[in-house]
Amino acid sequence: MKQPIGRLIMEIWMDIAPVTGCNFLNLCKSYGGYSYKHTPFHRIVKGLFFIGGDVVNKSGTGIYSVYGGVNSTFGDENAILEFNGPGVIAAHTVFAGDNHSQFLITFTKLTSMNKNFIVFGRAVGGQRVLDIIEGYGTKGGRPLKDIYITDCGILGGTKVPKPSTMRLPLKISPASSEEKFSLQTVYDPQYKQVIDPYKSNALIREQLIKKARKELKHMKMPIYKLSMDPIDSTANIDCVKAFAKRNKKNERNL
Repeated sequence: MKQPIGRLIMEIWMDIAPVTGCNFLNLCKSYGGYSYKHTPFHRIVKGLFFIGGDVVNKSGTGIYSVYGGVNSTFGDENAILEFNGPGVIAAHTVFAGDNHSQFLITFTKLTSMNKNFIVFGRAVGGQRVLDIIEGYGTKGGRPLKDIYITDCGILGGTKVPKPSTMRLPLKISPASSEEKFSLQTVYDPQYKQVIDPYKSNALIREQLIKKARKELKHMKMPIYKLSMDPIDSTANIDCVKAFAKRNKKNERNL
């Protein structure tokens, strides 16, 4: 028999973390057929935090964002806010720059996590609920009982921005099922040819991906094919300048 334990009221700081907040709020009210409603807190680490928000598999293995759907993520917009007490909510991810629907909420102050996760709000009501959830936690994170979000939504008639209106941060993710990925090339009008300014660094990036995939396998985490291209093309690196800078450096080393 399911028993209600109460309600958590979260304050989302859209003025500081609008991209992460937009993703969270849209899933609170449902977006693209996905919602936090009926999803579990699949990991509860006593004395630290609990994790939820898997709207795909409801087990902690699913990835979803309102900016691209299943298996899509979005980059880190900032790391200004800190884990300065209980009830702090942040995007949960294995790798930096791979934020999605999953989130974590703290049971206590966790300064060691500052700068590693994107904090975007805090609980302003429901401390008793936090205490109850922690009571079902373990050191390893496996819950003693299943705890679900039975309902969720937006209070006070707050208007939630559409994902299409958000300017996403530049993202390059190492968590890919691809052994290789192509970097953006540009057309150099001066020499009338297409150049690849980071061709010499491609092997370094490739090794990074392989290492990340091995780490995921070691942790028995699923490997997803994620988009490697920045969604916002205006945030791309000026490849022509980078190419010229690299050549100038090579000439000095000769």
